[in-house]
Amino acid sequence: MRLKVRPQTANLLRGLFSNSKEGPFRETLNNLRRSLQPNETRAVYEYIEQSPLFKKKPYLDNYPKYPVTSSSVIRLVDVPLESELDAQVARINKEALKLLEYIEALSAANQLVQQGDYNGALESYVRIIAAHGYSNWILRKFVFLNNRTKSAGNIASTFETYFSATHGVRRNPITMALYDMMDDTIPYLAMRLLISTES
Repeated sequence: MRLKVRPQTANLLRGLFSNSKEGPFRETLNNLRRSLQPNETRAVYEYIEQSPLFKKKPYLDNYPKYPVTSSSVIRLVDVPLESELDAQVARINKEALKLLEYIEALSAANQLVQQGDYNGALESYVRIIAAHGYSNWILRKFVFLNNRTKSAGNIASTFETYFSATHGVRRNPITMALYDMMDDTIPYLAMRLLISTES
């Protein structure tokens, strides 16, 4: 795949090739994001996504197996909306078929929830994570199943086992917020009042 870009852009891309450690790679990638011209962004991001030279680089993980934490995320600098859209479109185009599979799998799992087959839904969500990675959307489903079926030990134990790998159940504020939001024993109005008085 040949790429026609400015010398400055080409040099930054070479820097990405030579950096295998996360810190230098992230710094070079951010420098590249800052310097890209509007007429370069689409071609450069498509090149990064498609080139085998980037296959084993510490780039963004499209399918993380566990929740991304503040210590593990690769933080990228802000860029103009048009440039960021080019970056995301390149990622989506590369993974289009797998994304369609993901949507179909989610639809099938949701139907099991609607039918009341919570154990079947849980097994489906676990398979989805294995094939397509973790997402906060999946986390919401785990919390929902856990709170609606407290007597189903299989669901509770699977939930705890999965998230204990990253201390997600007890220490992650997003997880705990979802727990509280979906817990029927917590009065909604009282929670709102508490939040408003503390903020």
